[in-house]
Amino acid sequence: MKWTIQSADDLLFIARQLLEYTDSHRKWLLKGQPGAGKTTLCAALGQLLHTDEKPSSPTYSIVQEYGLPHGTPPRHIVRHLDLYRLNTIEEALALGIEDMLDDQVLTWIEWPEIIEPLWPAGALLIHIDANDEHMRHISISTT
Repeated sequence: MKWTIQSADDLLFIARQLLEYTDSHRKWLLKGQPGAGKTTLCAALGQLLHTDEKPSSPTYSIVQEYGLPHGTPPRHIVRHLDLYRLNTIEEALALGIEDMLDDQVLTWIEWPEIIEPLWPAGALLIHIDANDEHMRHISISTT
């Protein structure tokens, strides 16, 4: 599936469409060049899910969790990872990435390339391509 984003309204529309995949795909892998809009998409998703904080880039903390207003564990949080600063898969393993990939928490992972050998089957792969300053193309597939 592919979409083109040219405005904030387009982004919210696509975020709503993506949320339809939440029950069947708990792990989301977000790929794209720097500035493509991975974190912006996560913020839009968080807005629609009514997270207790606005999702922002967890570049320095690497892992951030946001509370959800409804649901029972493990669906009471959304986990947001930014693996940009990791240099090796061993660093991800030291963070406990295997457990995070194996649980049922909805997890958005920016810069997932470093852990590609660990990608779970059936994860939602979201690729954001920034053609220019005002247009983004989003495509989704599964692993």
